[in-house]
Amino acid sequence: MIHFSLPVEDFGQMLDGLIARQEAWAKTAAWHRGEVNDPWFQIEESKDEREAEWIAETYAGIIRALQEQARGQR
Repeated sequence: MIHFSLPVEDFGQMLDGLIARQEAWAKTAAWHRGEVNDPWFQIEESKDEREAEWIAETYAGIIRALQEQARGQR
């Protein structure tokens, strides 16, 4: 386990970055399913929908863990 502390503003910026990555991977999984028609969307490099979903869920788990820990400190 790694323990660290950040100013609340920096913690928010870190979460924003993780959320953006999670959303990009979730959208990549949707793209693999043919659900994304956005011509400006740039997919993440993945071999298939399952890999993209797994990465999106990994990010989601990290985000949940950080949010839960932060709730206990506020």
